Amino acid sequence: MLFTIFKFSKNTNYVLIDTYSTSGFWFAYFSGLLFTKLKIKYIPILRGGNLPKRLEKNPKLCYSLFSKAYVNIAPSAYLYHSFKSHGFNNLKLIPNTIQIKNYEFKKRRVLKPNLLWVRAFADIYNPILALKVLKQLLLDYPKAQLSMVGPFKDDSIEHCRAYAKEHQLPIKFTGKMTKEDWIAYAEDFDVLSIRQMLTTRQ
Repeated sequence: MLFTIFKFSKNTNYVLIDTYSTSGFWFAYFSGLLFTKLKIKYIPILRGGNLPKRLEKNPKLCYSLFSKAYVNIAPSAYLYHSFKSHGFNNLKLIPNTIQIKNYEFKKRRVLKPNLLWVRAFADIYNPILALKVLKQLLLDYPKAQLSMVGPFKDDSIEHCRAYAKEHQLPIKFTGKMTKEDWIAYAEDFDVLSIRQMLTTRQ
């Protein structure tokens, strides 16, 4: 990817960098150094939910990357305000959007509730929280169910399976699905959870 930067540098004015908080951060950092040297304007798209921790852990490296950016795009108010509190002013908030036409309206007349969780299984996303929510809901809604859709990135899936078995929770782990497949799959659910944000689908 760094070779590609060199290859197209003479015909490039602006570059968008998807910037994550773990190993992907280092690609963004070294790309930023290279773009600065080549005098190419770069725009980090702040994707990593743990970027605030990265700001705390590597303040000098983060300052080097983000302060020299043409602008930093935050897709959430959470990341926008976090970067703002660390002194970055070259920020713009452009919230994530969805194509509404791809999500057909379906009125739910009875909520069981059936819960759908969509995210990769990784400790950083705290998937066990969804199981704990279900455990509490079952006290008042004994027919509640949970289905968890997403690839297995670390051993958090084993922790979830063990917790589900220990508490005899009605949970289905589907593994990874394409976006089209899980949109169709969502027809049978009442509440959708993505990135730990719960919204009722009505």
